[in-house]
Amino acid sequence: MEETNERREGPRAGVTVNRLVRAVVEWEEGNPEESYLYIVDVSEKGLRVNADRFFAEDRPTRVTFTLENREVSGLARPIWQKYLAGTWTMGLALVDPTEEATEALRALTAMFSPTGRRMRFRLRTVLTTTMLRDGGERWYSILALDISDGGIKARFDEPLEENEVVTIKIFPPELGEVEARAQVKWITAVGPERYEFGLQFVNLSEEKRGVIRSYIDKQVGAA
Repeated sequence: MEETNERREGPRAGVTVNRLVRAVVEWEEGNPEESYLYIVDVSEKGLRVNADRFFAEDRPTRVTFTLENREVSGLARPIWQKYLAGTWTMGLALVDPTEEATEALRALTAMFSPTGRRMRFRLRTVLTTTMLRDGGERWYSILALDISDGGIKARFDEPLEENEVVTIKIFPPELGEVEARAQVKWITAVGPERYEFGLQFVNLSEEKRGVIRSYIDKQVGAA
């Protein structure tokens, strides 16, 4: 099958993903099948995939898959596709995507962008950290288990409220103190009177973010 002439109408260049996902694909109309798709890249308008079958060019094909807890579901049509080294590779555009599908693609595009990848990189380390809950006066010692320039995972002996915003101070060795506001994104019990939770920084300045990045880069470089 020849590559179509519609390439320029398709999704703009996406961000690299390179992930294999399990999907439900309606290769034949009215007959959905479980299949695997290798997602090469993604953009807000579509994605580039490798598959072991070609997509029909005369009708949209329904595709549903989940990546990074984001479900993408909708009708897709190939803007271009070609057979290469035993695999069909193609650019897919969603046809009349729902708000949910568009938002999922937008979130994945941000997540796999260079900035998003860096924010998702978490250095596993133990850091001296203190926390002040809003309305309180006492600074508690908490145990930071990992850190990124987007937030930390920490352990504490009291439960926090999901979406609660606290003030924390992190003390990266040799880099001084970083004080930040952070929101509780998730919390889980890991033992009697022991909880782990994810804290996402709120409006962290680029200066403070840079201190954290410097610490991470230094630790990774020394590994």
